[in-house]
Amino acid sequence: MKVECVVNMTGARFVLDKRRPNPEDEARFNVELNKIPLLFSDDENVMRAYRQFASNPGKITNLYPMMESLTKAVKIIGVVEQQEFERVLRAGEVPE
Repeated sequence: MKVECVVNMTGARFVLDKRRPNPEDEARFNVELNKIPLLFSDDENVMRAYRQFASNPGKITNLYPMMESLTKAVKIIGVVEQQEFERVLRAGEVPE
């Protein structure tokens, strides 16, 4: 369940790109976001990053640490580099 949650969060991370709002992606992102405290309550790093993101969910710079901690927790090596991650979200691009 943890890996599925992280994969789904990674796929829906573009929900923060307000120029291309997609209600289905936003709903999927929020469902997976709400699973994090239940699935990762025993992981201090994930929960710290989750609380930081939850305190200001519209701030892109808070999303990367959470995604990084999630991918490390399930042993998926990185989403993308932080600069690339933020550039893609700001530009509304999909990485190759």
